[in-house]
Amino acid sequence: MSIRSELNVITHRLLDTAPTDYGTLRAVCHELHDFLVQTTRIDPHNPDNRKNRVHSDMGYAISLTWAAMCIHDFQRTKTFTDGLFRAVSDRLAQQPDLPVHILYAGTGPFATLILPLVARFSPQQVQFTLLEINAQSYACLTQLITLLDLAPYVSSVQQVDATTWQIPDPHSVDVFVTETMQKALKEEQQVAISLNIVPQLRPDALLIPEQIRLTLALIHYQRPAEAHQIPVPIVSPVADVFLLNRETLWQHSPSYRPHHLPYVFPSMTIATPQEGVQASTQPHLLTEITVYQNVTLNFNQSGLTMPFPLRQFSGKIPAQMRFEYNVDRVPGLRVTALPD
Repeated sequence: MSIRSELNVITHRLLDTAPTDYGTLRAVCHELHDFLVQTTRIDPHNPDNRKNRVHSDMGYAISLTWAAMCIHDFQRTKTFTDGLFRAVSDRLAQQPDLPVHILYAGTGPFATLILPLVARFSPQQVQFTLLEINAQSYACLTQLITLLDLAPYVSSVQQVDATTWQIPDPHSVDVFVTETMQKALKEEQQVAISLNIVPQLRPDALLIPEQIRLTLALIHYQRPAEAHQIPVPIVSPVADVFLLNRETLWQHSPSYRPHHLPYVFPSMTIATPQEGVQASTQPHLLTEITVYQNVTLNFNQSGLTMPFPLRQFSGKIPAQMRFEYNVDRVPGLRVTALPD
């Protein structure tokens, strides 16, 4: 069996496994990670590979090792690959005689999200433009393309900064995918990349993910009846504080300039409930990701959607809080308490 055939067996299983079959998904994602590491012969434990993240004026890109390890977040891997597969299938149904051109920004060393597409579609059906800023990840990616004989699928592979890169032929892109984020959209480049790329696309281009929603919530943990049981989070959503989708990106496109930073989104002031709040309650940011249509990542399903505690407000929740998202060297949502 060829190396490509071995990969296709694994990625077929990834797409075919039910989203709720956690044991199988975990095993498949670990198998996929190990297969790619062995194929490229990278050393995930090499300090250079672990620490070589790239800093920019608009956040950082993670190192080769940590990008590779993202596969282990099996709900994340499953949900994004499912969403992308559905989006490509839908676009192919609309244009059966034309290949679907996928622009993938922030591929990491393996371009993981597009690998299942290679198992299901021909080069006449899908074409990829692949962007990666990290030199080690880019070198690994180009090696993988050769080893797996993926060149017929790849229109272009470039080591570039996707926060400033200009698409040579924007009209050609059918699907844009980037998954360059942490929970609460902190520190990495998801927002900056999206602000740069999405306004260049034609209006009917599909976005993966379609939307990222940040919500303020109050959480306290209910003590379990038995000592060996895990405390149960009691979540009370308060209000949405940031949305990243096509509409917001187009709205900010006229005023956004990547070389004039920081760029600050309009602030939101939220009143927080004060009565009936338990002493152990703490404010958190929740992250909800709509990958494509009804394919979503919700509360605690992934490292991306774990609640992010606002520890600066432990013990006393302000009556009013102001939220504003900043794009700068350390992007994220700035949260401040307002006087009562």
